[in-house]
Amino acid sequence: MISLWAMRLGGFQFMRLWNKRRDGRFDAIRGDIKKFAGFWALQAAWIFIVSLSFTFVNAAATSSSFSPRGFGFFDLIGCLIWAFGFYFEVRADHEKYLFSLIPRNERTLPFITTGMWSFSRHPNYFGEICLWSGFWLTAAQGIRSWSLLAALLALVSPIFTFYLLTAVSGIPVAEAHDDRRYSKLLAYQQYKVITSPLIPVSPMIYAYLHPRIKKSFFLERNTVPMPNQAPKMKAGSPVQFSTQSSR
Repeated sequence: MISLWAMRLGGFQFMRLWNKRRDGRFDAIRGDIKKFAGFWALQAAWIFIVSLSFTFVNAAATSSSFSPRGFGFFDLIGCLIWAFGFYFEVRADHEKYLFSLIPRNERTLPFITTGMWSFSRHPNYFGEICLWSGFWLTAAQGIRSWSLLAALLALVSPIFTFYLLTAVSGIPVAEAHDDRRYSKLLAYQQYKVITSPLIPVSPMIYAYLHPRIKKSFFLERNTVPMPNQAPKMKAGSPVQFSTQSSR
């Protein structure tokens, strides 16, 4: 599971960097060695923490107190959750990559609103969280026969991934970047109102949820009322966003 995830993500990042020749996310810190070192230290910490399930399950397998067990129900559920998250992340990344290949002057909107991105503003992050949650559930079944405490400690892996992507370097950074670029576009304002930031949900439902529900259950920070010029939403057809700019 980890090898497949690493090869896919590493290959995707390499291909994107090869085409663009640079990663704009590093522009603000590339010239500051302290900030750049801090970024890589954070990445190293993330790799260590997110790999706890993998570390513990291997430690359990080499322990004399380890009791081998068959592939059980929770192993299956964990694998299914991992596969769902992997598919979600791969498809979301692929859709955005295909969108980036469209010349800017041929795009209806400057940002993607179709496919997975019509149900979540960050479907790739949602897939990543599901992926590591499923991996923990599968690994925990082997770890607990060695140490229940280690199985619970390994839960830090998906929790830390969730925290990192929703509160530190994931959604906050991506949303701030998009806000700076598109905040004056009415279509962008409409998109944020009707599209969940993380958990996929139909825009026809999300648009009319109470702001408190959006904030409490969907991690929404942009709890603004629906713009006067609401996008056209019809069941079974794509949402039509305005291409005008707001004042």
